[in-house]
Amino acid sequence: MKRSRRLCTLVLALAAVGSALPGAALADLRAGEQGDARDQPDNVSGPRRPDIEQVRVQYDEAGRIDVVFRFYDPLPATDTGSRRVVLSIGAKVDASGSCQTYDTGDVRIGADVATGSSSRQTASVSGYDGTINGTRTQSPDGRELLLSFANTSLASRGYRCVSNVSTYYPDPDGHCAPSYSNCRYISYSYDEDEVANFFFSGFAPPPRPACSNGVDDDRDGVTDSADTGCADAADPDEANPECSDGLDNDGDGDVDMRDGDCGYSPRSPSEGRPPAACDNRRDDDGDGRTDAKDPGCRGDGDGTSEIDPPPVQATFRLKARARRCTVETEVEVLPDLEPERLFPFHNVRITVRGPHYRKTRRLPLGEDEGYVFKRLRPGVYRIRAGYPGDRFRLAPRDVTRRVRVSSRRCRR
Repeated sequence: MKRSRRLCTLVLALAAVGSALPGAALADLRAGEQGDARDQPDNVSGPRRPDIEQVRVQYDEAGRIDVVFRFYDPLPATDTGSRRVVLSIGAKVDASGSCQTYDTGDVRIGADVATGSSSRQTASVSGYDGTINGTRTQSPDGRELLLSFANTSLASRGYRCVSNVSTYYPDPDGHCAPSYSNCRYISYSYDEDEVANFFFSGFAPPPRPACSNGVDDDRDGVTDSADTGCADAADPDEANPECSDGLDNDGDGDVDMRDGDCGYSPRSPSEGRPPAACDNRRDDDGDGRTDAKDPGCRGDGDGTSEIDPPPVQATFRLKARARRCTVETEVEVLPDLEPERLFPFHNVRITVRGPHYRKTRRLPLGEDEGYVFKRLRPGVYRIRAGYPGDRFRLAPRDVTRRVRVSSRRCRR
């Protein structure tokens, strides 16, 4: 409860100071805060240094800025060196969502840390000649420091964010002299405490591009600049290009860098044009045949579909004649489909009947020698022939013919 009372005291102090500024109470009031984990180790030559726990900033467009620094430990009563807290307030945000505090009109605030100091606290405004003096209030427990600045040069600045919140402590050997910036070049990490940037309420930063937001947006195990999907920090998409996405995008059997179309670069956007359906090494129609071996492709590797053509109506022709105690037949089935190896014919059926004679043969098309029926007796013979159809041709009607074998022709 003691901590709550002290916090309330400071809030009331802020309200009281704000009401003292003419027109401040009704002006656009912006506020924000940021916490910071304890991260200062013990000093090698003394007690733990003050470490920022929280920073709260309130800005009134009428020209007032109030800053509260809260520390984990009470502030020191005396200052053995130049120990300072500083922060910068800005009105602009860059494309990556970072607060910019170096433009004209931005403000930089600093104050001595120790309670026994000369209360040296100033605010400098870019483009403004000189510095603005402020007032300093400290909580009874010594853990909170309130800095207040009121000046017409701070009015209507449109501040929206805070950055560069830091504490600067010199080491025992004075390495921070003659400038606080020198503290950044010594090796002791405890000589500086930094708090993350933050925005005033209602002024959240724009979303960072996918390639600089610290998130593995495409969930491939790599983030931002380490992801091959990122061309630069401003790239809005982490999705990997085709040459590093682990997929066979063009369906040619080669993935990413094994695909020659990637040109040895994982950032190449394309694995090349997908091969035609008749050249992709897949059985697209599931009939057990692939690409040029599939009737749907008709032997053409540029074909766009493996789907087999529908069967067509076949026609059947039969010729028959008697000669030297034989009956010679000739058959023809149409249409011929190309290539022939993909659209083969079935066997034709030929039946010959006559005096004391009946014979049926199933013969492949194109073998003329097999169409002669020999050693026939004189008489009339009936020839019936037909084609049963196949996957690509519908069966036509059977055809019949009659021929006469004479005894004269059978003489030897």
